[in-house]
Amino acid sequence: MKHYTFFFSRNIALFCGFMMSVYSFAATPVTTVAWNGYSGAVSFTFDDGLGS
Repeated sequence: MKHYTFFFSRNIALFCGFMMSVYSFAATPVTTVAWNGYSGAVSFTFDDGLGS
């Protein structure tokens, strides 16, 4: 009986951990703000860390 309880507890713990990780990475809706007459804007920036 001890052997069965150990595996059952471990499986429940793994399942709960998996479900918590899935729900913690759920994406939230993207909110855009009106800018320069457009309903939304996207900006891509890159910083290479080098001094200019």
